[in-house]
Order: sequence, then structure tokens, then C-alpha cells
Amino acid sequence: MRIFMLTALSLLLASPVFCQREDVLKAYSKYKIDQPAVDSLHEHYFERYSFNLKTTIVTEGTEKVYQAKHDPSLPAGSQWVLVTVNGGNPSRLDLNTFNKTHSDKIPPPRPDFNTFKVVKDEGGELVISYQYDPASLIQDNDFMKYCVVKLFFSTQTGRLQKMESEIHDTFKIKMFKADHMNSSVTYQYDETEKRYLPLHEEVSIGLKLLGRPLEMITINDYSNYKKS
Repeated sequence: MRIFMLTALSLLLASPVFCQREDVLKAYSKYKIDQPAVDSLHEHYFERYSFNLKTTIVTEGTEKVYQAKHDPSLPAGSQWVLVTVNGGNPSRLDLNTFNKTHSDKIPPPRPDFNTFKVVKDEGGELVISYQYDPASLIQDNDFMKYCVVKLFFSTQTGRLQKMESEIHDTFKIKMFKADHMNSSVTYQYDETEKRYLPLHEEVSIGLKLLGRPLEMITINDYSNYKKS
């Protein structure tokens, strides 16, 4: 039995998956990348910070702009406030839709560490890719199991520059069918808390609506972060 266990362990350590994960950890160490800060990307930052959010949704040339505030110190159900829509007072429909969208307690997806690998390590840039662990997803975000995520780091500073995600297979998001999704997020680094906070996010989804293709672009701009 002991010989069998040693043999199995040797095979595991020599497997491509284990080696790829080891390559990622070595790269983090080489460029002094703050791994706990990177891990914070997969936590709900809005449980610890107040901030302002500007959301712009573009579909077929039409644009709708939502200005909102978030404060986790307020009672549950009143932490999100929709301030304006296109510069005016929100309608009842706007409020109902906004409150429903921002009341979901969807757990953040966790990365599958067995999928981590170094995509690029040259020219002053380190790129790491991975996928999400399907066991961490629920029905509302199950489509994210198809996501390929890439993290872009500066090798000079060890800081994360941006995160990109993409899906190029057909998937369902709530009641809609989609054939692709691309997203890009840039971050700021909180020196005190040692974590990354989103600054600018763009998500493009190709939807199928009554058999007709529809591109929906969502742009989120975050500002005025304050630790609660």
C-alpha cells in the first residue's frame, strides 16, 4: 500500500495540471504578486465598502444611464439606492427592476485551481488563465462555467492591470439565449486593505431575442470607495 501511495503521489506531482499550477505559484513569487489580494477578486467587495456606481446599458443604439449608491452599513434591503435614470427621477418600473437586480445574494464564483496556467510571461507582462469551479455556481450564474478568465499583471510592479473573461459557446443567461460574452475589468489597489476594487467594467453579450441577434453592452463605473 505504501509503495502504491508513493507511486500515485509521484504521478500526481508529475502531471501537467499540477505542473501548470506550480508554474503559476512560481510566477507569483518571482514578481512579488500579492496572492491574497488576487484572491480578493472572488469576494463580495460591496459587503465592506460604500461607493457610487454609474451603469450605462447600450442596446441597438439606445442608451440608458443609471446612477446609484451603495452603503453596506445601512439595513438589509436599503443598502442600494437608485438615484437617477438618464438624469431624471427613476420610474416605478426602473426602481422595481433595479431593486430586483441588486437584491440577489449570488455567491461569488470560485476559481478551479486545477485550471490555472501561465499563458504569457514576456515583454513586461504576466498573463494567467483559469476557469471557475462549477461546484461554486448556482442556477443564476451557472453559465459562468464556460468562462475563460485571464489576469494581466505588470511584471515591473507585480500589480494586476485588468481581468478579461470570455465565452464563445452558446449558453443561457436567465431566460435568454446567448452565443458569446466578453468582459474587461480594470482595478484600483487599496493599499490599506490589500485588495483590488473594480473601477471600470465593460460587458458585451450577444443575445438571441425572438430569433434575432441583439448585442447588449453594459458599462459600470465605480467611484468614491469608502471602507465601512
